[in-house]
Amino acid sequence: MSTEKSPLLNNENDYNNLHYGHSSEAPEADRQATYVTVPPIGPDELPPPYNPSPHGVPMITCKVCGFMIDITGRRDQHVVKCSSCNEATVSP
Repeated sequence: MSTEKSPLLNNENDYNNLHYGHSSEAPEADRQATYVTVPPIGPDELPPPYNPSPHGVPMITCKVCGFMIDITGRRDQHVVKCSSCNEATVSP
């Protein structure tokens, strides 16, 4: 039976060296982070402009990735989900 002062994990030092989300095999210099900059949205900012497509389908531009989102049947929704980046975009 173990005492209260003994560690719960046998190889405690192995767990202290792991970083969540990163492989322990790659050195720190070989890792490259990818950052996506999204401009801040002000309280008085207008939603993305309504862009009628040449085919007459109502569409808006995703604020995150710029993908054209078809809003047919969803014009009364205030927020729509982009099918390209899965982020929410304000609908007019």
